[in-house]
Amino acid sequence: MKKSFLLIISLMFVCSCAGLSYQGKTAAQKPIVLKDGDGVWKNDDLSVNYHCQRTQNALRISGSVDLGRGIVNNFSTIEYFRLQIHLLDAQGKISDTRLLADSGHLVKIETWHFKQDIPLPSGAEAMVFSYSGRAVVSGHDQTTWDFQLTP
Repeated sequence: MKKSFLLIISLMFVCSCAGLSYQGKTAAQKPIVLKDGDGVWKNDDLSVNYHCQRTQNALRISGSVDLGRGIVNNFSTIEYFRLQIHLLDAQGKISDTRLLADSGHLVKIETWHFKQDIPLPSGAEAMVFSYSGRAVVSGHDQTTWDFQLTP
């Protein structure tokens, strides 16, 4: 009985994640060439400051994420926030996706830092970022703001 329950829960989890893969899809965003150095990627929702070091078969990326003024000035808490990196081949197709930053649950708005060593798939030449999050105003009406960008 216990094994059957765990199997059912595991299958539900796998099925619920099946639609989340971007692998093989063409990125709509402008690609960022994989090269050594510093960079800034930003839009109205957030700013990502990053440093990359590329070796033959890995990418070391570190940096920080700051939410945009519109979110910071109007909300006090983040219900969740996730920043992902997507590695692209020469045709702009996504070959790998990795989680770079995760806020945790119901945290104060702050700067999130990340540092990862990511194995590079064969043919990886560029990257793009994506994110999803929900900002919350604590209080009686529990006002929320969902923000996201797909690759």
